[in-house]
Amino acid sequence: MPLPRTTPAAVARKLRQESGFGCCVCGVPIIQYHHIVEWSEEHHFRPDDMMTLCPTHHDQATKGAMPEAEQRGYKARPYNIQRNRVNGPLEVKQDYCAADFGSVTVVGDGTFLSIDGEAILGFHLGEKNLEISLLLYDEADNLVLEIDRNEWVSGDALPWDIEADWQTLTIRERARQISLSINGKTIPIEIRGQIWRKGVRVTLDKNGISFAHQGSGISELALVGMALNVDMEKFSLGLGQGNPSAMFISWPQRRERLWRAKAAWLKIVKDRDSIGTSDASEPTSSSKVS
Repeated sequence: MPLPRTTPAAVARKLRQESGFGCCVCGVPIIQYHHIVEWSEEHHFRPDDMMTLCPTHHDQATKGAMPEAEQRGYKARPYNIQRNRVNGPLEVKQDYCAADFGSVTVVGDGTFLSIDGEAILGFHLGEKNLEISLLLYDEADNLVLEIDRNEWVSGDALPWDIEADWQTLTIRERARQISLSINGKTIPIEIRGQIWRKGVRVTLDKNGISFAHQGSGISELALVGMALNVDMEKFSLGLGQGNPSAMFISWPQRRERLWRAKAAWLKIVKDRDSIGTSDASEPTSSSKVS
């Protein structure tokens, strides 16, 4: 019986760790799992015959422009390890998940932006670096890119421009002008970009989160333990996902608003852990701190 193509979690973890959580050639944190001994030749998941590559270098290796000896050289001396960047390029100096979408701060883990119940954008604190999950659609509602916890799942690598500089990451698709920018030098990290779904644009910029179909948006708030769900059919917003303790904080000073949001989130995590589960029940209410 042939093996499924999805790389087993234990193998993927080993490959990420040995490469310093990035492409063995260039260190970019958005990766794919490449078979040095090609899958077409032998269906296997041997870590010794696999490596992590960014989509561009994966395409190069798959098309024969990077010989096997060269691949094994990069595997033996990964870019990040050689530069003592064992935590990968997207190293974040915070012990909790938080992101600034302009004037909107989101504190929590997992999915942060959903559209009609579909998870579009989220991130996690991984083993030693930031992990991003992302779906990018074009204006015609075609799925052009999927990233699952830093693994480039779909989308042609060649038209895409990926820039990474240790604590910053920019993903740009030239033809469709779709982009996402992450700045990990700040606390919390900053996320900017444009998200399309069902013909509607959600903009993440310095002002906050705006919705083109409504001419409205969210600004000057902290969302704690929440997922932002944009309901396109009813043109409404739902705040709160699977967390009865979720809240939003409207404190006027931005830095203190973050501190209060962090404290509220750490309390949520502590309470969640105390009942022995990381899966909260459906929310019955939301709280507000102002």
